[in-house]
Amino acid sequence: DMGCHIDGFIAVVAHTHVIQDGPVKGRAADVVAAANTAAEVALRLVRPGKK
Repeated sequence: DMGCHIDGFIAVVAHTHVIQDGPVKGRAADVVAAANTAAEVALRLVRPGKK
């Protein structure tokens, strides 16, 4: 997790990594995909001045 505050604006970024042998499958894959989709939707809703 990393963040900065410049001229009254705050920006943060974080990355999640799944550490395991082999590909992520089943419910774990569903959770990772859902989190990614939620982040993409939230990003598309961001507009200057929007509350």
